[in-house]
Amino acid sequence: MECTELQSVSLYDCDLEKFQYIGPDIEIRLNNLSKIKELDRQRVSVISCAASTLVVLKLDIDHQREDIPINVSGFPVLPNVKTLNLTLPTEPDDTIIEYIEIGKKCRSLETFTISLYWCAPITKEKTRSNIFGHYFKHVKISGYRGIRSDVQIALYVIGNAENITIDPSCHPYDLVGLSESEAMKREEAGRFHAKSKLSPCVFHPRVKLVVL
Repeated sequence: MECTELQSVSLYDCDLEKFQYIGPDIEIRLNNLSKIKELDRQRVSVISCAASTLVVLKLDIDHQREDIPINVSGFPVLPNVKTLNLTLPTEPDDTIIEYIEIGKKCRSLETFTISLYWCAPITKEKTRSNIFGHYFKHVKISGYRGIRSDVQIALYVIGNAENITIDPSCHPYDLVGLSESEAMKREEAGRFHAKSKLSPCVFHPRVKLVVL
């Protein structure tokens, strides 16, 4: 459904299982949705209302919106989320590894997908936090180019996940400004970097790294 002048959405006391909103920031209120299992591109305030029932969560993080602080300390615990998709804007010198903290909030997480695309820097201050000590079953990183932010996340994941998939395919956001040949060149560069630089970093036999 398309509504060009929509200002707010209120949903309560219904059997809705999935909710997705794509558009400018508006007020969204969800109350007493006992069957909600999937949220797509929602703010933290909305997620909190469905934290106990969610199974699938997709977050398209907008660093300019100030909705998800980089320390993620106020992010709700999501005990039943099994699939988490994070879409993150990056630039070469960004420090975005702290956002993996969101995955640690998902106590039943099975598949963790991190999609990276080129944008303005999201780093305000270089924060330090104890992000180690949590093990993920399966993590996929898409949009891998081999720049600093990508490598940081990949190296962390190699030390904290059992199955890792690196996908150098360009994010759809990036494809808007790239020709087909430019996209292929970037993809090949990302694939070469992953195979030559990341594969030698896999030391533990239980860690499986696949570069697409």
